[in-house]
Amino acid sequence: MKLNTSVEPAARAVAPSSVPDPAPMTAMPYLPALDGLRGLAVIGAILFHGGFTWARGGFLGVSTFFVLSGFLITNLLVREWDNGGTIRLGRFWIRRLRRLLPAALLALALVALLWWQLGTAEQLAKLRWDMLAALAYVANWRFYFAGTSYAELFSAPSPLQHFWSLAIEEQFYLLFPPAVIALLRAGGRRLLATGVCTAITVAILLQFGLGGDFDRIYYGTDSRAAELLIGALLALWWSNPSRQAPGRGEQAGKESTRFLTVDIAGIAALAGMFWSWGVVTNTSGVLARGGLPAYALLTAVIIYAASRPGWVARCLSLRPLRWIGLISYGLYLYHWPVFLILDDHRLGWSAAPLFALRMAVTTLIAVASFHLLEMPIRRGQVFKTDPAALRAALAGALVVATLRNPGHPEPAPEHHSLRGCPPRGLSDGNEDRTRAERRRPCPGDRFRFNRTDRADPGRFGHGRCFARAARGLRGGRSH
Repeated sequence: MKLNTSVEPAARAVAPSSVPDPAPMTAMPYLPALDGLRGLAVIGAILFHGGFTWARGGFLGVSTFFVLSGFLITNLLVREWDNGGTIRLGRFWIRRLRRLLPAALLALALVALLWWQLGTAEQLAKLRWDMLAALAYVANWRFYFAGTSYAELFSAPSPLQHFWSLAIEEQFYLLFPPAVIALLRAGGRRLLATGVCTAITVAILLQFGLGGDFDRIYYGTDSRAAELLIGALLALWWSNPSRQAPGRGEQAGKESTRFLTVDIAGIAALAGMFWSWGVVTNTSGVLARGGLPAYALLTAVIIYAASRPGWVARCLSLRPLRWIGLISYGLYLYHWPVFLILDDHRLGWSAAPLFALRMAVTTLIAVASFHLLEMPIRRGQVFKTDPAALRAALAGALVVATLRNPGHPEPAPEHHSLRGCPPRGLSDGNEDRTRAERRRPCPGDRFRFNRTDRADPGRFGHGRCFARAARGLRGGRSH
């Protein structure tokens, strides 16, 4: 998830002990509860990727990231406009580059080096294009046009498949700020709010118009724009200088009632979020019929409640959640490749200890990345000037681009390569099994099957899966 929803360091320096109604100020106040919400969002996404059925809807955590990104980025943009009558696009984009690119380049380089040694020839051929798409932040369109269905995430995954959400956010960061400047110049906040509402409506209508093409809805920047723009619309209202706090005489009564109402709404929205994580699946038809914008509205309610003193803000400001939120970008970037390498097929572990190992490795990498790479660059301790940061980014992208095609190494030994059970479409000659049985994943289902393995179907200790594939191949059935 791209995921960038952090506030710039300058904003953190003015963090208040409690969060009042916003007023004109030089920087956005630090809202600690939003770090906690980011922590919750990445936990949901990781639990989903961990394969826990009780978190089957955890992928919606990405939608939470989208709303948070729209809210925070719009706040930064309109406050800069209010304070100086202009928005310096170059400076804005350099800040995004400092925040997002270093860890992304490291993740891409690690994937390239590891999959060069462990991947099959077919995986490497696809990975080269996946890496270029990830570098250019167009991975969402790459996976859609390549026919990579998100509904089959666990059957034939790319180690870079999670970059689709980062691509959508980067495209938003590229296209939205110039639109904000144009609309603010033409008609101020009112015209900007009207434009955002119109774009939200168009995005929702597009989802209904796409009908059953769920992958197009899920991967499309235009179809997912509603979630980002709902956060932007909330920011326009939340940061409006015309919202004045009531006078002292009425504050004690009206404010306490309003805080209570907002807190109740936030608690209900949190309950709705957790309920969605438990019952919604990545193939649920409701998602194509307004479900994603509806979930985004729940997130917007949580954000507003978290920005006010109350129970929601206190719960989301708990230190463990805030700590997870601070490193959430790294957790999201590194966890998926780690999960693919440390899987039950290779280790033979049960679910709980396997997930614990995966999270220990992921957290170690994310913490090291945060303290040794991300924060020094964001604070200007490394690449102190913007031109230096831009040159370093271009050099890093060039290095990673060369790693995408390191040559054609000898195929990895079969007991080391990332192979597994046959693709979903391969029949096993046993047509009387139920649909659920035919789709039940084998332990090694997430990596491609290589036909040379049929001579020894029990090579990896999962003979049922390979024997099933071998019977289908001997029967003359094709992929």
